[in-house]
Amino acid sequence: SDGGIDGLIFFQDDEAGMKSTGAKKIIVSVKGGEHVNVTMVKDLIATVEREKATIGLFVTLSKPTQPMIIEAVSAGFYKSPFGDFQKIQILTIEDLLSETNRPKYPDISSGVYNFKKAKTEKKKVAQDRLL
Repeated sequence: SDGGIDGLIFFQDDEAGMKSTGAKKIIVSVKGGEHVNVTMVKDLIATVEREKATIGLFVTLSKPTQPMIIEAVSAGFYKSPFGDFQKIQILTIEDLLSETNRPKYPDISSGVYNFKKAKTEKKKVAQDRLL
């Protein structure tokens, strides 16, 4: 009933000075059972395409099978001004909780990629007396 969408993440990766293309969408699909399979990854790929999302995250309780990994890689990569990011990423709950793996996507709103430092004022100004 959720259309294969358990969560959404939005990010922005427009380079400074470029025309903004707006926020990009990441679809999150969570599978809690122990019997995940390649069909579930194919379903996520179809959902990402249908929803015109940029990236899909497949979060699972158990480790992915080799066919699942191959299917995810075959979906290709999102090419960003900040590098290439796997279009379908498989993450386990264990990896997320232990912070050994996390979703990979560019996000300039976090300041990681282009946090600009303010210019230092060099002109000296004398302060007038108030009274």
